Amino acid sequence: MIQMADYDTLHFNTGVYSFNLGLDISDKTGVVIHGEGRDATILDFSGQHSGAQGIMGDNLKQVIFANLTVQDAPGDGIKVKDSDGVAIINVGAVFTGDADSTNGAYGLYPVAS
Repeated sequence: MIQMADYDTLHFNTGVYSFNLGLDISDKTGVVIHGEGRDATILDFSGQHSGAQGIMGDNLKQVIFANLTVQDAPGDGIKVKDSDGVAIINVGAVFTGDADSTNGAYGLYPVAS
């Protein structure tokens, strides 16, 4: 995601996508990140060993996250800070295990935006 250019679209097909690192997206305008549906496209961070959030966005303008689920992120599922015009549409954030103090604090966390 960090290599996306302004106004790019990143589409995830139906399926489970496993990540061992957090995904970062910063300083972008007009980017769209979407899947096939909240129950169809799962971004699984259960094996993540680096990064505090599942997806971390910083200084974004007019960005859309849509139609996917972020699962088992070690920190927040999607954290967006210092941004303007960010839409989070039909997005799930879940922890598949029992409630635990080690689960991330927030599923979706738009802060200072």
